[in-house]
Amino acid sequence: MFGTRIYIASVEGLKDEVLFKKFYEKMPGYRRKKIDSCADEKERRLSLGAGILLSLAVLNAGYSESELEYGYRESGMPFFKNEPNLFFSLSKSEEKVMCAVSSDPIGVDVEFVRDSGKDYDSWIKAESYAKATDTGLSDILEGKTSMNSEFRFFFPDFCDGYKYAVCSEEFLNDEQFFYIRDINEIYK
Repeated sequence: MFGTRIYIASVEGLKDEVLFKKFYEKMPGYRRKKIDSCADEKERRLSLGAGILLSLAVLNAGYSESELEYGYRESGMPFFKNEPNLFFSLSKSEEKVMCAVSSDPIGVDVEFVRDSGKDYDSWIKAESYAKATDTGLSDILEGKTSMNSEFRFFFPDFCDGYKYAVCSEEFLNDEQFFYIRDINEIYK
């Protein structure tokens, strides 16, 4: 058993082609395919950034990513087929990526705040819950599915123009969050 950890990073540094290539070459095959399938450079950076954080999170949880079998549920949610007690969630928006790993179901969401009048809190709460429970987001937003009270929400504020949400069955604290300012520092 390992403790829940949540990682957040900017992918700004991945605009550097040499750095992008350095990280890309370290990614497992399934992540490279995902990156290669992205429509544009920005999405490729975000997908690579999510992969970097997932690799770091899995390693820090005591697993070797090369031994994990990545798959997708019918809903499209990713999971590790051969590790039923290793849960993870990924999110990306503009220049930020977010990843959580836990021994319990967990969901994360990050959204760039474009419109200060918009209710981002309800959206990120619903999206993180949908990921943690493998529930359809539209069912939650349309009121067809209510949010189970056994789940808790944490909304860290890094004063960086983004909104963050984590949905978990456990109570979280600040020590479980890792805000990485320079993604290049990860593999040094």
